Amino acid sequence: MMQIKITDSLKKKIAVALLATGVGGPSAYVATELTAPSEGFYLTPYVDPVGLTTICVGHLVQKDEVVKPKYTEDECITIFVKDWLKHENQYNSLVKVPYKSEWMRAAGTDFTFNKGVGNVASSTYLRDLNNKDYDASCLQLTRWVYGKVGGVMKVLPGLVTRSTKQYAYCIGNEPGDYRTKMSQWRGGGMLGKETKP
Repeated sequence: MMQIKITDSLKKKIAVALLATGVGGPSAYVATELTAPSEGFYLTPYVDPVGLTTICVGHLVQKDEVVKPKYTEDECITIFVKDWLKHENQYNSLVKVPYKSEWMRAAGTDFTFNKGVGNVASSTYLRDLNNKDYDASCLQLTRWVYGKVGGVMKVLPGLVTRSTKQYAYCIGNEPGDYRTKMSQWRGGGMLGKETKP
């Protein structure tokens, strides 16, 4: 498997592609700064920890899908953007109440991307959210930190990190670098240079 480092330049390409589809700023930020780094960026197929064939940025290969031996960065970005939009639509279809913020929607989309729509649909997280118990709902995200290692369920540090960030976004915490990144991604600043929001 060929994993590549997600550089600032690659993040900008991902964010620009997401924003071009009409994805909102918080959603583009979470997809670029949380989802992509958490999933990894692979140019060749690999088998994920659950044993499923995966490509690019956490894209689970479907049984009728043709898998190439190698993908370009641009192909992977296109696949990731389509997957993000699919998961955002799936998540939106489950939520029956207004979101407290666009950050809450973005956190829920990352959660759906990571855990799958079936797990989200049957979760206490969604039940609490649809009952407008926003705080309890967001707190539920921090419980999804277990994965199988050698057939045994264990707390996985990567899931702890991811769920902690999901929680912060879910409760509406805007990251300190959000406005600067949006300016850079929308062409208002050069990467590596500070710009005013």
